[in-house]
Amino acid sequence: KKVQMESKKKSEASTPIIYRTPLTDGPILMSTDGTFIKTTQNVAPEVIPPSSPNRNTMLQSSPSDEILTDNLIKRGLFGGAITIMLPSSFQDVSVIRQVPDNQEVYVDSLSDMSVIIELLEHEPTVSNEHCARYFFQELAAFNQAADIVVEKEQVMRADSDLIPSLPPAYPRCTLVGRQTVKKFSRDSLSPSPPDEIRIYLVVLRLIAVGTDLLLSLNAPLAQSSSSSLSAEDLVRATVNSLEIHNWSLFA
Repeated sequence: KKVQMESKKKSEASTPIIYRTPLTDGPILMSTDGTFIKTTQNVAPEVIPPSSPNRNTMLQSSPSDEILTDNLIKRGLFGGAITIMLPSSFQDVSVIRQVPDNQEVYVDSLSDMSVIIELLEHEPTVSNEHCARYFFQELAAFNQAADIVVEKEQVMRADSDLIPSLPPAYPRCTLVGRQTVKKFSRDSLSPSPPDEIRIYLVVLRLIAVGTDLLLSLNAPLAQSSSSSLSAEDLVRATVNSLEIHNWSLFA
């Protein structure tokens, strides 16, 4: 599918959530902290043992998905124009919910961890040194975060091995931080106790094609991942596996 680039300000009037994915009724909802509320109706895909011949179908993987190990699957994004690797327990949300054309959203069916990939128009007025913090603070505003903490922030060196499939001419900016947000339950208008989430954010600045590519992993601190990888290892493996196969995506 061809991605229609969207301005970051286009959906400010919608429910404040990570990257403006609209909150809709149904069994799996994205909450205001960018994680997902699991309701009584269970539609999460069954995690199939590695020996199962129908593993791809049961995991609701796209035709371009490729199983690389017992735990990681190569996922085709935006019609296969981009690929990344994610654990097999991460579900493509677009199978059950509409996702904006400039986003891909995956949620761990066994926890509240989520991975979001978003394509945005390049922000030429924001420097590489400040772009990760800029997008992180914008997230906090959409999340109505009560508290934000930047733990680490870095512009990677040109000789960095982050995202090795792409030439070093494209700046890579990273940030790790925490946000304290309120999450509302479907069964009540009252907010639950605030959740603290750690956000691992990577900004890939594809200046030549006028695009800022954002990849974030959102991990509630009160929960552990179902993956054998830590959240930090998981985001590193996902980011380093990123490949762009069809540059016409950005046309």
